[in-house]
Amino acid sequence: MFSSKPQLFKLLYASDLHGAERCFLKFVNAAKFYGAQALVLGGDLTGKAVVPIVRAGATWRASFLNRSYELQSETEVAELEKSIRFGGSYPYRTDPEEVQRLDGDPAYLKQIFDQLMRAAVERWMDIAKERLDGTGVQMYVIAGNDDEFYVDQALRQNGFAVFNDEQVVEVGPCLMVGSSYANPTPWNSPRELAEDSLYLKLRALADLATQGRPVILNFHVPPYDSGLDNAPEVKPDLSYNLIGGQPHVIPVGSTAVRRVIEETQPVLGLHGHIHESRAAGKIGRSVLLNPGSRYSEGVLDGALVSFTADGTLKSYQLVAG
Repeated sequence: MFSSKPQLFKLLYASDLHGAERCFLKFVNAAKFYGAQALVLGGDLTGKAVVPIVRAGATWRASFLNRSYELQSETEVAELEKSIRFGGSYPYRTDPEEVQRLDGDPAYLKQIFDQLMRAAVERWMDIAKERLDGTGVQMYVIAGNDDEFYVDQALRQNGFAVFNDEQVVEVGPCLMVGSSYANPTPWNSPRELAEDSLYLKLRALADLATQGRPVILNFHVPPYDSGLDNAPEVKPDLSYNLIGGQPHVIPVGSTAVRRVIEETQPVLGLHGHIHESRAAGKIGRSVLLNPGSRYSEGVLDGALVSFTADGTLKSYQLVAG
């Protein structure tokens, strides 16, 4: 419950960490630094690569970031595993025979990759619970279009973080509804819908938040042509379309998301998905934020938002650390 005394409720939003554990640890620790009562994680949590650490007799060998390693002790192996996780990939201890199978059997490689991704998400949720439980800080999470569907169960299962995907939840004085889906991309990711179908899904979700309270849309994909969705145009072969030798930058967000925002006018839209389009903007009365993502550099990009006790948006800023 909120008293009548003037006070601010602060939330910190970040998205697109893509397996980078250094950024996730910064995110969890940032609640205390910024005085935030809520942490909102906007999807695309999983990484993109497995790094085998191969036993070779009494030693281990690995290749990571164009460097070869020969590790002599458990301590050295553990340190490399930490560096791999911090960089957004998944270390995997194995042997030469299994490496051959991983190279020659795509289905087996995906099985191992899925196991590692799920375990990493579970690990993150356990870390959040360990560090935040009892502090008064609540964490809210959704998956993103790049995340496989089993990630949802991994996000739910430890019971600490509030799963916000396709659900309405209370965040301080506001209601928040989330969605992991995106409009079609050149990469054919797990959670994509044609714009017409995406609009129907998102409008139905937005309509669930009809209790007369300020509404936050935690939609992974940003609205089309909003300044939050500018990215290089990608050709069918996944190369960039160059004009004058430079990538041609175009808006790639969702027309469905834009339409829902125009029609429902939430107090705030929290978006990610387009890493290079760090920006704040507005559509009508709605404030829209995309903090961007520099996970590969170990930088946590975020958005800090403050509300008054009645849900009025008091201030917002893009932050980094």
